[in-house]
Amino acid sequence: MRGCFHWCGYLFVSAAAFAQAPDPEPLPFELSWQGPEACSGASETVAEIRQMLQSGRPSVGLTRITVSVDAQPIEEGKWAIRVTTVSGELSGERQLKADSCDEARRAVALLVALMIDPDARVTNPDPSISRPGPTSPPASEARPRTVVSAQRPPSTEPGAGAVRLAPRVFLGANLVADNGTLPSVDLGGRLDFGLNARAWALALRAGTLAPRNKDYQGQAGMGANFRLYEGELAACIFGIRQGNAALKWCIGPHFYMFHASSYGVSNPGSTTQLSYGVFGELALRYSVGRGVAVRLGLEGLLPFQKPRFAIQDLGHVYQQQSFAERISLGPEFEL
Repeated sequence: MRGCFHWCGYLFVSAAAFAQAPDPEPLPFELSWQGPEACSGASETVAEIRQMLQSGRPSVGLTRITVSVDAQPIEEGKWAIRVTTVSGELSGERQLKADSCDEARRAVALLVALMIDPDARVTNPDPSISRPGPTSPPASEARPRTVVSAQRPPSTEPGAGAVRLAPRVFLGANLVADNGTLPSVDLGGRLDFGLNARAWALALRAGTLAPRNKDYQGQAGMGANFRLYEGELAACIFGIRQGNAALKWCIGPHFYMFHASSYGVSNPGSTTQLSYGVFGELALRYSVGRGVAVRLGLEGLLPFQKPRFAIQDLGHVYQQQSFAERISLGPEFEL
């Protein structure tokens, strides 16, 4: 019997502890905050969002929202805030300005709360998150606290609250590793110029590979030197997004210009041939800062024409392969 009292008492205390400190309801968003140490507030912002939603509707069934915040100082004590949101297939961006880091956190918290529940009535029982305003009247003149209807996002610069629809110009520089275009695995470089929109991108690409030699039937000192210049027109769509990372699929025409010159023969010569084909690419784009991203691409090329090169009086030296694969890596800058 004494053992029964012992276990029953233990279960009673445990149940009381759980009843007094229930786990908070999980919120339907994920928030990341980038900025100097003087303005880092992911946990504080999440706490303010939770408090703002105390009187709101349940979050069950809502599409999960990914929020990325980039805070940068612009003037003495002032901050520029870039808020990027992704919810399912929808994404948007807002530019905010705040007179302090605390005000920036409140603005982001209110913005996210309204995305979760546009009809929420936000209460601020904690004075530390109340909006800046006139000094409160004395207690004898104070009015009962009222519930503020939060129907608008915090005031920002003109047009900052709208989702960015206009595409942005970008420049990219890539290191390229190729297998299948020239006689051996090769390295090269490529420059990209194009437009990034919310769901799509267009780009013009131009690049070259390092020159490669191909000996005639393995005879050292006799063969041809190959150079390649190329261009692409890429049409891309963005797919999966997670935080600062996004996948995009690209496809388009690919144009080659081969230049070959023979060496080690009595009558050397040279030739230039043009070719074309199509390419497909899967690229991972990761944003590392405001307007700056790192891009990793896996590309396959299918030429429609395969130029064949031969040395006069000797014979065939090299012909482009039917398929080539590439890896590219480099930074991308939005202007």
